[in-house]
Amino acid sequence: MNTDSIMDRRRLIVAGFFLAAAVAVCCLADAVSASEVPRRGIAAAVIIPVADQPQRMTVMGQRWTKDAPPFDWQSSAPAPGEDKSAMEWYRHPALGAAADGALLLGYEYYSNGLGPSTIYWQASDDTAATWSSCCAFDIYGGTYPSVAYWGSGRTFIGTYLAPSSFFNGAGVILLEFVDALDPDSWGGYWNDYSVAGWHDMRAGDVAADNHQQSWNWGLISLVMSYTDPDTSIADAPHIFSQLSAAGLMQLSWYPNFPDCRTTAAAIDPKTSKTYAVYDRWNATDSQWQLFIRQDFQNDWDLQPDAAILRYETLTQHLRYPAIAADSGRVLIVGEVYAGVDSTATDIICWGTASGDVDSLQYLSAVAATGDRESRPRLSHVAGDEFICTFMKNGRLWSSRTDDGGAGWSIPTPVSGLGEGVPDGYRANDISDRGWMTGWQYASGSDSLLHFAALDCIDADVDGVCDDEDNCPGVANPTQTDADGDGVGDACDVCPGYDDHLDADLDGLADGCDNCPAAANADQADADGDGIGDVCDLCTDTDGDGFGNPGYPANTCALDNCPAVANPSQADLDGDGAGDDCDNCPSTSNPDQADADGDATGDLCDLCTDFDADGYGDPGFPLNTCPLDNCPSQFNPTQADSNSDGIGDACDFLCGDANRDGSVNVGDAIYIVNYVFRGGPAPGPLGAGDANCDGPINVGDAVYIVNYVFRGGPAPCCP
Repeated sequence: MNTDSIMDRRRLIVAGFFLAAAVAVCCLADAVSASEVPRRGIAAAVIIPVADQPQRMTVMGQRWTKDAPPFDWQSSAPAPGEDKSAMEWYRHPALGAAADGALLLGYEYYSNGLGPSTIYWQASDDTAATWSSCCAFDIYGGTYPSVAYWGSGRTFIGTYLAPSSFFNGAGVILLEFVDALDPDSWGGYWNDYSVAGWHDMRAGDVAADNHQQSWNWGLISLVMSYTDPDTSIADAPHIFSQLSAAGLMQLSWYPNFPDCRTTAAAIDPKTSKTYAVYDRWNATDSQWQLFIRQDFQNDWDLQPDAAILRYETLTQHLRYPAIAADSGRVLIVGEVYAGVDSTATDIICWGTASGDVDSLQYLSAVAATGDRESRPRLSHVAGDEFICTFMKNGRLWSSRTDDGGAGWSIPTPVSGLGEGVPDGYRANDISDRGWMTGWQYASGSDSLLHFAALDCIDADVDGVCDDEDNCPGVANPTQTDADGDGVGDACDVCPGYDDHLDADLDGLADGCDNCPAAANADQADADGDGIGDVCDLCTDTDGDGFGNPGYPANTCALDNCPAVANPSQADLDGDGAGDDCDNCPSTSNPDQADADGDATGDLCDLCTDFDADGYGDPGFPLNTCPLDNCPSQFNPTQADSNSDGIGDACDFLCGDANRDGSVNVGDAIYIVNYVFRGGPAPGPLGAGDANCDGPINVGDAVYIVNYVFRGGPAPCCP
């Protein structure tokens, strides 16, 4: 092997090192960009069917009624949302709505901001204007109530998480509100699973439907842990259901899918399929994923289907799911974030129209902006309409879909500015059919509750529903409308005129349209005379009485100098360009060509000098200045070291960045050193642009290496 070949290979190794460093720098830049923009790859989630089947156990539930409860009965409750003299906290509202509009509310109550909490239940029949004073069942320390409408009358099913003092946190509480407005009808079951080793209930949600036997109310999805001398399961996904009128209850769980955190449940009343979804930490993948199971309310003994919803990219995570279903349409919404920044979250929607969880797929983004959108809640409204609420910037927002999740409306705020709605799990809830919402908010040291009808969207928070607001995008609680056109003064674009009269249908009221008979939504008016260009008979920007070319509506004579007022329209050389703006007023040059841009036309320029170095470009006969030996490069010295008539500034071998007379790997190294280490620039700079893309970068080095060692195309400097 000759010496030159050995040296070239050594240079190739060095070049490879520098090129690898360059690629690493590029990848690092991409990684930084990805962390700054978490909203990527949202369609790359996959659904993985689960072959495992759950384990099951049954117990007889212990029945109780108001007259014979197993624990104390509190018959009065504070009214939610009222400021008190002492610090009080109302937290984690659960809201249900009956078909006739009756509401049932559950929430955690803390007197003086101290625990343990009491779970209160109260009803309203006037759209949350007032609430009943009843009641609470005294299992102190309960948390996260959940309620669902049964589907008939004013009957609701409820639950909440048992404290550790109640059967080691494994006492499943089932509440039956036969008539929400009649506490004497309230009752339910309690169920002790601590005897089997279960403990520490972490999360729960209830779903109900009345299409089965009267005792077959629905399901409660749960997250609980299990410990015995031989086995330990942390935070396994469960469902709890009733198997008989006598109160036989079933608990079923998947032991191989631990580390769940939150859960949500739903029932499709048309198909009798039930759904429970959980977010869980997969320690093997180091990723938050969703575990989903699908059962059958009409036969709880049937084997369920289950699936995992996760991202292919392990740095992307799914959390805090919510679920709703009707007529085979199943939607799941959840928080999505990338990397370790769980504060940069979007709300994403997955769904299926088949009713089967293993056919879920990405549908759309509910909310994906530069802000953090979090803690979604979801409810079916009717048909293919669903509504989602979520938190953003200390406010509660809502968005609707009327096509089964394929697209969502622009989110609108539900809560008022400055309410300080916490970005917390279960800090808000949507009632059945998406009719009402309730949320927790800060008032001084208190934590109180507010409510709003979601069929009344009030985007500007002025107390008037958008469909009745004469300025839905601008707060105007007085609804003042001086000209009586139905558009409030606060947003009236044409005060004094009827905004609805628009003869040319361009979106502008006739009274404020600069061309009322000719559509011109942009209201362009080049000469500023108050008449739009599309109907101005003389668009004349210099005001000399002659119209500018290019305006078809003009009927006045055209201006031979549109940018300079010249009422005389003098044109000595008769070339159509007025003397006041002619770059060769004594020489006819209709095209006004001026190659070097010095405001003197080429036909009368004694030194057309494109690079402005004092030497004229070839091809211009009128030049009296010396010719430039490098017309495209500024070179006032006209240096020509080899006396070939081509100036040194443009006399180079393309790709020969180091000017050693040949193109080799040394030029690639030279460029890498220039780009990444601040080394000397190629001389001239154009010699380094081997791939002809304009800038000098690592691509030119790669191009040269490909040319030298792999027979790629030759350098092609511009």
